[in-house]
Amino acid sequence: MTSVVVKMRALAPSLVDFINAYKGSGSAGSRLAAVTMMQMVPRIADLDWLLERFTSENPFIFYHAALALENAASVSDTPEKKKHLIEVAQQALRTVTNFKGVPDKGTVEILQILISDLARSP
Repeated sequence: MTSVVVKMRALAPSLVDFINAYKGSGSAGSRLAAVTMMQMVPRIADLDWLLERFTSENPFIFYHAALALENAASVSDTPEKKKHLIEVAQQALRTVTNFKGVPDKGTVEILQILISDLARSP
């Protein structure tokens, strides 16, 4: 699956204009494509949709949604945007750590570091 994500990332910038179609798809693969687009071309407008992935997708997508949140920090250029990103990351972390079974260590680590880095930045 990781090799598929790598290919999706390569195509993401050329398809980002169609992101809403991918976001609204009933296909998990299309929603994964939307997540990879958000990794490559992050937008604050997508944060709440990304947060929903942590309750409606599988752990593989959790990890990639966490990476997309991490990349959204680069466009969180106002205190309001930064605050919203922190809130989304905190909720995602709560969701992942309450997930049935053992939470994915990589996802948890990305979210914890993101929250910590955002809390320390001016």
